[in-house]
Amino acid sequence: MSCVLTSGQSSAGGSIWMILLYILIFVGLILVVHKIVKKNENAQTARVCHTCGQYNYGKVNFCKYCGAALSDDNKNTTAKKICPNCGFKTEVNTAFCPNCGKNI
Repeated sequence: MSCVLTSGQSSAGGSIWMILLYILIFVGLILVVHKIVKKNENAQTARVCHTCGQYNYGKVNFCKYCGAALSDDNKNTTAKKICPNCGFKTEVNTAFCPNCGKNI
């Protein structure tokens, strides 16, 4: 006994495989988006060292430039520069401190 399908008909087995394929694609997309979101969260979280003024990204407790301990008040999610001379917070693309005039 053979089953001949005409146009407009589909087998139940083919439908199940298509549904499984769509589910796998959907799960894959969710995993990719989750990985991108986690990467962006780590990239945006910076801890600024009050000793040298450098940004330390990720989950770190010590400055990777000078070795000074980073405290919880060093968390800076808006990515601002801190003047190493006077400690004034300014924008990232600032070359000179607007408070003391020193090179940042």
